[in-house]
Amino acid sequence: MAYSLSQAVQAVAGAAGWRAAQPDELGVYHYLLQEGLDLDLQSPDGRTLVIGCDMGPVPEENERWAEIGRLAAGSALRRASTLAVDEERLTLFRRLDLGRVSESELIDAVRDFLNDQAWWRSRLEGTSASSTSGFSMAGWFPDQLGF
Repeated sequence: MAYSLSQAVQAVAGAAGWRAAQPDELGVYHYLLQEGLDLDLQSPDGRTLVIGCDMGPVPEENERWAEIGRLAAGSALRRASTLAVDEERLTLFRRLDLGRVSESELIDAVRDFLNDQAWWRSRLEGTSASSTSGFSMAGWFPDQLGF
């Protein structure tokens, strides 16, 4: 099924049990979630869904940049989300083709993006992997997304 942005947002919100958001003046749907996570859904061209979030200011220290680069290179094969710089901010994003994505792929992509975001936030905040549990869909999406 080819989705419009609003249909994709409705599918995600419905699966997660969230209230439907309204787009801002730029057409971006914003969700502020628990555990410091957030989610922006937008489609700049009407064909591509961009799942994204702001990850904070770019670091000023060269050592921090080297660490972020190592983390990005090491996670590239395991994580579908991309950490990038947008002006003076770090952003995390993932793109999906609205014309080709199924509902289950869409829901899985959002879940994976939120897990990626939790992973990156823990690394950028300097907490260890053992002190963060990652993002759990329990309470937001049905267990194991079995629908």
